Amino acid sequence: MNINNKYPNYIALASVALFLSASIGVADDDKIDSYQQNTLFNPSDNQLPVESPGSVYTYDEMVNKSIGEAMDEQTGRIESMMFVNKKKTVKDGNPSRKPETGEILADDDDC
Repeated sequence: MNINNKYPNYIALASVALFLSASIGVADDDKIDSYQQNTLFNPSDNQLPVESPGSVYTYDEMVNKSIGEAMDEQTGRIESMMFVNKKKTVKDGNPSRKPETGEILADDDDC
C-alpha cells in the first residue's frame, strides 16, 4: 500500500470542506443578523408565545442602536429579551471597529 496516494485525496477533500464552511459561515452571519432584526422588530405570531412570561429570547451580537430602538419601541416585550455580545456603534449606527485590524468592537457584558 502506497501511503502517498491515499492521503492527498483526504487532504484535498478536507481543504474543500473547510473553504466551503468558511464561505457559508459569512453568509449565515448575514442571515442571522437579518433574522434577529426581524424577530426583534416584527415578531411573528409564532414568536410571541415563545416570549411568554418566564421565557427569554437571547439576541446575540446586535448593534447598540438596534437595542436602543427595541427598548423604545418594544416595551411590552422587554422582560423577554436578553442581549449578549453587543456591538459598539459609531454615530451613524454602523459597528465600531479597531483601526489596526478592522475587528468589530463589542461591549463588555460581564457574562
